[in-house]
Amino acid sequence: MAGRPGGGCWWWLLVLAAACLLQRAQVRKALRCPGACSCTKDSIICVGSASVPRIGPGDISSLSLVNGTFSEIRERMFSHLPSLQLL
Repeated sequence: MAGRPGGGCWWWLLVLAAACLLQRAQVRKALRCPGACSCTKDSIICVGSASVPRIGPGDISSLSLVNGTFSEIRERMFSHLPSLQLL
């Protein structure tokens, strides 16, 4: 590589691309949406869920629970959603 002009640039470009892909995969993993739900960056809609979804980090401001199977709403049940404005 030392004899070719720009030969080292390809190596660094490859390392940079791999780092970007790894970071994107970690963000995607952190924001994984539960199977019974549909998620955007600020809202969650769940159908038939037995619990309040825990995804994060995120600024969820809207949560819709359709046909949920909750028998009661407990104290601090939504405390992990500090930005929640609409339930």
